[in-house]
Amino acid sequence: MPTFIRHPWIIVLIAALLLPATATARAKACIDWRSVMAQQMLTTMPPEGSAILVGPFTDGTKRSGDGWISMGLRNYLADLLATSEKLRVFSGLTAASAGPAPAHTITGIFQHLNPGPNGTLRVFIQLKDGPSGKLMRQFELSFPYPGNAALFLEMAGTARDILGYLKAKYDPARFRMIRDATASVPTFAAYTKGLEAYEQFSAKREKTAKLLFIEAKRLDQRSPLGYRGMVDLFTFRGFAHKQEGKPYGPDFQRAQTELMEMYRYVPSSMPKRQKDAPTGNRFLDSNVAFTEGLHFAQIGKTAETIAMFRRAVELVPEDAITWHHIARLEARQGNVAASQEALRKALSINPCIENP
Repeated sequence: MPTFIRHPWIIVLIAALLLPATATARAKACIDWRSVMAQQMLTTMPPEGSAILVGPFTDGTKRSGDGWISMGLRNYLADLLATSEKLRVFSGLTAASAGPAPAHTITGIFQHLNPGPNGTLRVFIQLKDGPSGKLMRQFELSFPYPGNAALFLEMAGTARDILGYLKAKYDPARFRMIRDATASVPTFAAYTKGLEAYEQFSAKREKTAKLLFIEAKRLDQRSPLGYRGMVDLFTFRGFAHKQEGKPYGPDFQRAQTELMEMYRYVPSSMPKRQKDAPTGNRFLDSNVAFTEGLHFAQIGKTAETIAMFRRAVELVPEDAITWHHIARLEARQGNVAASQEALRKALSINPCIENP
């Protein structure tokens, strides 16, 4: 492996410098970004397991400032349940992929009582059988709001009860990491609202998401939430810019900076490093492989180029540009079937991509 691959800053710089060689498609008008983002989320799910659909929580009191809770409770519960390899948890952008009859559904309603610094949030959660809609279990929670920590502890306790009822073993370390991500409700609120803006994927909403993630970092510097939001925002923006033939190196560089800052302030968030995963983030790791492929292409090593590009799409299969490069290189090698398959995958993401 070339020495520069061990240094992400150099990787990012090289990727930016070599970008013109990657701009081979007119993709902006032909890519359904919300669908691609949903596909990105689906890749993190276990390949098998019972499907469970977690819906947004209904606001029973509709008080000003409570709008974020509907999405926040849904996301938090879904993330906790997703620590089980026995469940495939769908919510938000992935909800449509749960199918017409998931094994289970979860719905909820919340009520804000006695609003103010000494208020109370009451939450009702229903676990239902997916095909029949029959109620299986109902949970009622009541805790101080917006008092810190209680929301997270009570919801985590209910998530454990649901996992126990479904006999779904879960990863305790991952569960604790989600539960303990912050004890600050305002931090979690800023992060949740940032996610909502980020998932709209528009230039205006992107700016809003960035400001909200920065606010989450300011409110709790020791929480990974704000940093994680920034990493997700910049890596996906870099990925999108790559598909559109725009400069994407600065986006990956900013994501790398946020990732390193998160590891600095939240050491527990640092994954065990693997020799083939130098950053621990699949978009950045894919960019590492893609950049190494460009290096091999420059020195005329086509087989090695194809191998690294295939490593890149193994990590980010929604990367139409890299699939297009693979199709072109396989055709050059006389591998017609492999070229056609790679082109089919590229076109399934970006119908406007040009023939190699």
